[in-house]
Amino acid sequence: MRSAPYDHLVILRCTRKLLAVIGSPVAEPAPAPDPEDWYANLLWSDRRKCLLLTHSATLFTIFETDVTASGLRATRQLITGLIGRELRREGLSAGTFGDLDQQEVLLAKTADRSVLGCMNDMAFTASRAPTWPSSINRCGATSTAPAGTALPSS
Repeated sequence: MRSAPYDHLVILRCTRKLLAVIGSPVAEPAPAPDPEDWYANLLWSDRRKCLLLTHSATLFTIFETDVTASGLRATRQLITGLIGRELRREGLSAGTFGDLDQQEVLLAKTADRSVLGCMNDMAFTASRAPTWPSSINRCGATSTAPAGTALPSS
């Protein structure tokens, strides 16, 4: 359970690679790892930035192609928008991960190697899928998952 100062926050645990692009400071001291944390990694495909976003407890994963550095710097809007969009696409309640409209995003360093391992597996699997990456542009999809939905966890 989150400590009091972090009650109304989405904790986004970013890889060093992503933090370098975002350029914003991380929380110090870092909040303790929590099952409600989100993890984010920056991937590259055909010289395009892609964002892999995974919820720690459920491994609900979102893969977004063609993200821009300026979009990544608008972290709250990007992250809450992606989560909300994917929840709608999956037919899940908008409140599945809390009231995202009422929460701020706090950047922190990654803390759970098992979540990162799952993300690496998902990235590897997605990179071997026939839709990675060229067919994404042809069909106008924003994700490599079927019909633009969130990637399933393994």
